[in-house]
Amino acid sequence: LEPLSQPRRGSAATSRILSLFFLILFGGTVYILKVMGVLHPENIFAFLEAHWIAAPVLFLFIFVVMTMSIIPTLPLNLGAGFFWGPVWGSILTIIGATIGACCSFLISRHIAADYCRYRFRNTLWSWLSREVEIKSWKAVAFVRMNPAFSTGVLNYFFGLTPIPFRTYCWSTAVFLTPPSILIAAVGHLVGWGALNGECIDLFRDVTLIAIA
Repeated sequence: LEPLSQPRRGSAATSRILSLFFLILFGGTVYILKVMGVLHPENIFAFLEAHWIAAPVLFLFIFVVMTMSIIPTLPLNLGAGFFWGPVWGSILTIIGATIGACCSFLISRHIAADYCRYRFRNTLWSWLSREVEIKSWKAVAFVRMNPAFSTGVLNYFFGLTPIPFRTYCWSTAVFLTPPSILIAAVGHLVGWGALNGECIDLFRDVTLIAIA
């Protein structure tokens, strides 16, 4: 990946401002909803029961937007496991993460390619780009399973590589599945443990199982 001869400082500044704006907006919205009691588990469960079709659609929309905005989606993954259970929570998370990743990929490849090339101009990304060109989906598997790489940033990076869109989509879905299932399961267990006042015992049991 070669850097642009003239870095687009105005675009970079605009991007940072927009990211900060959406982050503040999201945080403020969450805070207001929490103060109003909307985010109380009982209210959320009532909403899910009353809107069993609209609620998952709304969740997917929020998940996709957060993924494209490079906002960590771990709380959503945990929440999906808690409110929908480990099975459906995992399915919703995988769908949302895959759609968000594919949208980011297409933006990077077809809309903001020049800006993204400027952002991914250092040695590490150049090395990873060559690895993707040689190993294709195997490189996707490596970075998806490696917590050292930011998932949201990777979505834009892959749009600059020669990997085919179809290969990127299926490999992303496949290799995001294991961590999504694990996190949804943890959200389900810890969430119910917290509601039942068993959080300490639950963390102790999980730790003992992990050590064993």
